[in-house]
Amino acid sequence: MTLNSARYVLTHYPRDTSSDHDVGERLRAQLPAETFRHLYLDHGWSISALAVRYQVNRRRITTLATAYDIPLRDPTKPPPGISRRWLHEQYVRRGRSSEELGAELGLHPTTILSWCRRFKLPVRPGGPNVNHGALYPAEAIPPELRPALTGTHPWKRLIAFVHFRDHPTLRATAATLGINPKTLTSYIRRLERELGQQLVQRSTAPAPITTLTEQGQALATTIAAVLTQTPRPGP
Repeated sequence: MTLNSARYVLTHYPRDTSSDHDVGERLRAQLPAETFRHLYLDHGWSISALAVRYQVNRRRITTLATAYDIPLRDPTKPPPGISRRWLHEQYVRRGRSSEELGAELGLHPTTILSWCRRFKLPVRPGGPNVNHGALYPAEAIPPELRPALTGTHPWKRLIAFVHFRDHPTLRATAATLGINPKTLTSYIRRLERELGQQLVQRSTAPAPITTLTEQGQALATTIAAVLTQTPRPGP
């Protein structure tokens, strides 16, 4: 359509603005000033997240903020608690979901993902079911590691194994990861079945798994090397 055609259409068929007032009133009813301040100022929700939640465009949210005399944040500055290094460690390396991190900081999950993108970190689809395979290209996976990338959430098992290398006991590792020690034990046993190697030295209870074998140390080193191929945090 040419510019003149557009002018003709708008002149003879002007846009119906009668519903604009209704949309504004509905938004005020759904998002009163107290709720706006609570979500935006106290919990760090972004303008975009509010727009998605209340099914309006960003302009309506910013207009409402002005009406409520709510100061808008500097969009170039991350919310308190967010930094590139922290996101790289928690979201990329540890594989925690945007929902989990958002709940920890009192932020909307979309805010977490938005800052991951701004910091040029790899982003996977939101949700509790982490897909680390989306973070690492196939060519980055060494052949000796590929038999372990089977079933659901294989990277959870691999990352848990690296953490086990860095902690004195199985229980300490499980506590760091926030999982049951029995779950961690099942992760390790499954890795041993998939790779056909003994990865840990076992002793009697209450510490059924104590140290890594030579093969286990080599596997942990390989996994850690793959993890470092993701974008590294800045200073």
